[in-house]
Amino acid sequence: MHHGTALRVVYAVACCDEAGPVLASAAARVRRRHPDLAVESMAAERGAVEALAAESGGAALTVVGTRGLGTVTGLLAGSVSWRLAARVRGPLGIVRGDRPSAEKREVLLGLEGDADTPAAACAL
Repeated sequence: MHHGTALRVVYAVACCDEAGPVLASAAARVRRRHPDLAVESMAAERGAVEALAAESGGAALTVVGTRGLGTVTGLLAGSVSWRLAARVRGPLGIVRGDRPSAEKREVLLGLEGDADTPAAACAL
């Protein structure tokens, strides 16, 4: 269920001129998997944390992935998800892995308060 909202793919880059092919590929991949989902994409000339924090204010849910570096390595490498958690303005979902799995998997969802219940239901 898509809850009547669009997916916005944000790509943080040093120069927006470089973003076109990556954004087009990401949007096409989402559209193939979910043809009824509205997909928007945008490039942001800033760091990933800054771009996602700015976009989070108007988002129903901000979702990021992980590179699978593990807890200690991820912290030492300056994990985007960890730094974003301190700056996001709304619910934040962190997803590990990028492939469907029959196994039970963990989802981390940070909520500000009871008003974020719809985001929690979507994540679950």
